[in-house]
Amino acid sequence: MALTNAQYDSLMREYNDKQMRNHQIMMQREKKLYQAIPALSDLDEKVSRLSVESVECLLNGDTKGSASRKAGTSLPMAA
Repeated sequence: MALTNAQYDSLMREYNDKQMRNHQIMMQREKKLYQAIPALSDLDEKVSRLSVESVECLLNGDTKGSASRKAGTSLPMAA
């Protein structure tokens, strides 16, 4: 049984509302985590930077090593 346009629109509005609520909850939780664990922000920044550097290496034809290994940078391992 096919949906009417009105049914489809209603479902999509409901889905989008739910998605927005969940995104807001996630952002609030992330903010609390950053406040509780200040080092988390630094780790996120390092991961982002190393990811970009790795992509740049790959785009430049370097498939043997990542930027983090070349720079001697490493992320702390979780205990």
